Amino acid sequence: MGILDLILGEKIIIHDDFFGKIESDKTRKKDITKSLSWKFNKRIGHFKNETFIILEGNFNNINPTQKIELKNFIENFDSFYSFEVDKLIESDNKFIKFRNWRNEYYITFICPLLFDSNTNFEINFEPIDEKKNDGAFSVELINRVLKNIEI
Repeated sequence: MGILDLILGEKIIIHDDFFGKIESDKTRKKDITKSLSWKFNKRIGHFKNETFIILEGNFNNINPTQKIELKNFIENFDSFYSFEVDKLIESDNKFIKFRNWRNEYYITFICPLLFDSNTNFEINFEPIDEKKNDGAFSVELINRVLKNIEI
């Protein structure tokens, strides 16, 4: 550990069989009562682009409930949750421009919906083609149910 690590803290890196390499925020204290954010990239479903994910936890690991809930979402995205996205898009004409989301969008970012939320996440979709300026949309995963689509 160098002098900068003592002053600014150091990142913790763990390897998970499902999520891969996961990195924490920098921390100076090995205090399990202090909240830390954990960051990683993961491919979800049929998307070629990876999703940037932030979860909460402590010095030892990611919040275990968040980990279970996110793993469930990822494992069931193509077979279940993607159809829920379709239903949300079809629920209001203002979202109809996103009807081809499966081919034109991907999940760019996932994070807990509220700090210390164990089962609720915000899921953001953006165009695959960065030059395309059709906007983005997000949905909320609340207790394993997709709700509240927003532009």
